[in-house]
Amino acid sequence: EYAGNGVPATDLAMVISNFGLANNAADTFLGAYGPVDRNVVNGLRIAATIREALWCLMQAEIGGMTGDLPEYTALCLGRLEQVLR
Repeated sequence: EYAGNGVPATDLAMVISNFGLANNAADTFLGAYGPVDRNVVNGLRIAATIREALWCLMQAEIGGMTGDLPEYTALCLGRLEQVLR
């Protein structure tokens, strides 16, 4: 819903983060996209991963761990752990 509203690197980082692309898959994806500063995308990928994990935690605090939120939160926290290594 936010795609196309800002810097393309942000959208690319969100795709890489939200689909949990491994480094080789992310490189292939970015290669298919075209010229882009990969350092910027990587920094934004880290930010996007943090943002999504925080969103899960806030949603749990506000609305409780209902529906598929427990599984999604675990997935996001796992991605966060990986990206911060």
